[in-house]
Amino acid sequence: MTGIDLGTTNSFVSVWRDGVELIPDALGEAVAPSVVSLNRGSSHPGGRGTLPRMQTTRTNRFLPGPSPVLRFTGWT
Repeated sequence: MTGIDLGTTNSFVSVWRDGVELIPDALGEAVAPSVVSLNRGSSHPGGRGTLPRMQTTRTNRFLPGPSPVLRFTGWT
């Protein structure tokens, strides 16, 4: 079983293997900031790797907190 928590501050993915196991991201972190930056060819479109770029640009990004993106959470 897989669980995904898309929180307003942090997000994570977990699986059940004889208990809950958090799955690390490409940087080895189990919990990632809930941020997304949309840049063509980006190697880090979301999470902790996005934070440095988000400090230098104010376009093409979603920040933590109440957001229109959250309205679609849970839709299939």
